[in-house]
Amino acid sequence: MYHWITILIVMLLVQSCMDRKDLIEKQVPAKSYIEPTTPQAETSIKAPTDSIHFSGKSVIFFLPKEEQLNLLPLDESAREALHQAVGDFAYYASLVTDSLKGGQIPVYFTNKTYLVFGKGSQQFIIDRNQDNLIGLVLYNGQEDPNVLPGMQTHLSQLASIRNYFHDTQPNIMPLLDYFDPVDPGSLHIYSSHSDILNQTGTLLDPSYYSKFGASVASQARKFSMSVFAYHKFFLQDSLVAIICRVPSRYDESSIKLYIWDRQVEMVVDEIELAENMWNEQWILVQDSWVSPPSASGEFSIVQRKKEARIEDGQRTVNDILYKWQWTGAQFKKLATEGLVITDYPLQDWESYQEPSKPRELTIVDPDYVWLPLETGDLTWENVILEIPKPFSIEKQPIRNQLVANQIDTLVTISQAKVALVFYRSPEDNIIVSGTISDASLPFKNGIKVGINKLTFASGFETLDPSTLPDLVKVTNKEQDRVISYYFQNDTLARIELTNFIH
Repeated sequence: MYHWITILIVMLLVQSCMDRKDLIEKQVPAKSYIEPTTPQAETSIKAPTDSIHFSGKSVIFFLPKEEQLNLLPLDESAREALHQAVGDFAYYASLVTDSLKGGQIPVYFTNKTYLVFGKGSQQFIIDRNQDNLIGLVLYNGQEDPNVLPGMQTHLSQLASIRNYFHDTQPNIMPLLDYFDPVDPGSLHIYSSHSDILNQTGTLLDPSYYSKFGASVASQARKFSMSVFAYHKFFLQDSLVAIICRVPSRYDESSIKLYIWDRQVEMVVDEIELAENMWNEQWILVQDSWVSPPSASGEFSIVQRKKEARIEDGQRTVNDILYKWQWTGAQFKKLATEGLVITDYPLQDWESYQEPSKPRELTIVDPDYVWLPLETGDLTWENVILEIPKPFSIEKQPIRNQLVANQIDTLVTISQAKVALVFYRSPEDNIIVSGTISDASLPFKNGIKVGINKLTFASGFETLDPSTLPDLVKVTNKEQDRVISYYFQNDTLARIELTNFIH
């Protein structure tokens, strides 16, 4: 069982992951429970089956086993938040892994209890029974491994990795050499999260960050962010338009165009072209389209900015076009008359669309389909006990197609809005077809034709009546018992039985 101090740390970790806030300053690596071993103890290190060994440079992400999480004395909501935190950590770790692909340092994931580092007498053990559930270990193959316990974003993790392994920056080039020449004709600039997380662009040397303003430099330094160079195109005289991705509220998600004066080596104006941010109550996506510059160096920009705010469960969307002109001295705002918003499709907005209500929903509930009636199983004997008279019952012999010389029976029960056909063999009853279109045959949990979605949802756990589709299927895991419920205008109109095997 984990120590209470570990549980406290886990709860703090969970709380940090439940609400998205502005970025947290980069963390200071913390020492963990690491014990050097002697040659005599070497055999005991190899003995535990729940261990893993590292002998060279390594980046190791450690996560808990499912049984470890289940042992923690947490209520359901805290346990769910903890699982979410572990999932977020694994997501950030996967982004770091993608960024380190092709490098000289291998990346590992493990849930082993004992992490063993080094060789011979120069071995160290991390015993995760005494440590945090999740975290990052950095090992250079010679010194004590460095443990960074708890949750960190991919930005902080990458910064820690660079600092630990003393990654050297490439030789500092002139600023404009970082940017690729581009023809701005029909240039569509957008901020995509796949690009953000995979660090698209050329990483600028940090010595240049202050050239883009104190805010950019401060954000980059404070939250382990970077600036990435994209494009450049030349204007009149000594001016150049340069486009790069810079730190924003949560990520390096803002793409800006800077007017760079080569003569004085400084930015003389700037404008944001693209952004992509979201939290639980707010979504912002902005793209821009840059026109080619004229002979005098003038060019225009059309921006489309779309925001969605969620308040009290209601989603309000604003979608606006802007137009700007670089006059050779400044950016001037222009009228947008004649512009059609659908001519400027946003690159990433579709990923933020509200999920459309599904056309059908399948609920796996073995207990319900095993005994779906108030009187028990769905046999024709139980059906005639439930439905009111009058009804008709017809029995018809039928030859078994698989067993020689065996005669089975079709039992048909019908009423004005009930039609059920049972195939009866000496061993089993199989419903081959069945439809109920009135309230004459009630099912378990108060479910019958004529109830609304709210009443139906109350019969099953975790169902939300506001998102319930017009077709709900209840089945077992094998799907050899299926009951389909069809709704019209929020009312249960029909129940169908298919593939229902006893």
